Amino acid sequence: MNTFLKAQTSAIGATLVDFIVTYLSVETVGITKEDARIVGLVIGGIINFLVNRKWVFEKQNKVLIRLIRYTAVWAGNFVLNYVGYRWMLHTFPHVYYWISMIIVATAVGVFYNYFMQKKFVFK
Repeated sequence: MNTFLKAQTSAIGATLVDFIVTYLSVETVGITKEDARIVGLVIGGIINFLVNRKWVFEKQNKVLIRLIRYTAVWAGNFVLNYVGYRWMLHTFPHVYYWISMIIVATAVGVFYNYFMQKKFVFK
């Protein structure tokens, strides 16, 4: 249970960074919502790997293998988040893009990320 709580804390922190980067990219830089989402997901993914490796799963060895595994899992995360986000934007255009990000990121985080990282990346 302790690992699960630490993983959720790490995920929430990385997601906050992801959302802030996405927001700033859209609102201040003027990047499209879709492109900004890519930037946010990449930066959030980097943060999440670093925190998970050092703090959540406390695995300092086999960094290259874990990075390769994480990248494979993160690619699935990226596709699920990005496709879900685009689907929400186009299916429900009246919904503010932040709501779409929250709904999709929560679903992916609960049903995909934790289990894949625990069972595959940091096993």
